[in-house]
Amino acid sequence: MFNLGGDVRVINLIALTSVMIGCNRTVGDWEGECVFSDVTVEVELEIEEDTRSGIVGDAEMSFFFEGYEYSCDGEIEGSRDGKTVELELDFEDVEVGGCGVLEIEANLDGDSMSGDCEWGSLDGGEFEADAD
Repeated sequence: MFNLGGDVRVINLIALTSVMIGCNRTVGDWEGECVFSDVTVEVELEIEEDTRSGIVGDAEMSFFFEGYEYSCDGEIEGSRDGKTVELELDFEDVEVGGCGVLEIEANLDGDSMSGDCEWGSLDGGEFEADAD
């Protein structure tokens, strides 16, 4: 009487896609830090888009240096290959010389990311962030 074959396949595909996106989502707000030997950089990421053409969004970083707190706003550009995320946080267009570029390579694990980060001449930083 009823032929549900096509409809069931569509529903299964939607469910599978939802599970895959939910497990490795990048779009949204993230809070984390890059820990270097001399300084810890707090980062807030607002990833607006994650498509085949790349990841884009806005970022904010803050850190203490010689007793003063510094804060910069910037833009995110990046890419994702499966669970591996590469982000470049560009803080160049900020008054007083800017904060430079912070590069992150991390692995997604549900609502968290962890990996490595570099900032100017500082490398070997450890990155961790959680989705809000």
